[in-house]
Amino acid sequence: MATKKKQKTKAVSYLRCSGLGQTGGDTWDRQQAAINKYAKRCKLQLVDEFRDEGISGTKEIEGRPGLAALLDRVETNGVKVVLVENATRLARDLMVSEVILQQLADAGCEVIAADSGTELTADTDDPTRRLIRQVLG
Repeated sequence: MATKKKQKTKAVSYLRCSGLGQTGGDTWDRQQAAINKYAKRCKLQLVDEFRDEGISGTKEIEGRPGLAALLDRVETNGVKVVLVENATRLARDLMVSEVILQQLADAGCEVIAADSGTELTADTDDPTRRLIRQVLG
């Protein structure tokens, strides 16, 4: 009797650096390494990567072509896990972070910080989780 191989959960990654001068350093390799390590450990299949180069973490989703494309992808194709290296790669401003996380949660996504394994979109209305998420950000 043949056994069915369990499908890995599909995920996408989001990488960001704020300064164009940082793009030549190790920022992309570092972010990818953390995300890949987490994905492997948790048996996630990375199917796409989205980047914003030289864009501040204080900008909202409308000012980030990579993040806007990621949101469009998760709204239309069934991938519901987004990995970031850490909470600061998603946003550097508390209010911007909360708005982005709510938009992704509304799309049915889990956003996970690979460095800590923290699900940033979990219980967006829970004050304790919100505090932890905000401290991480």
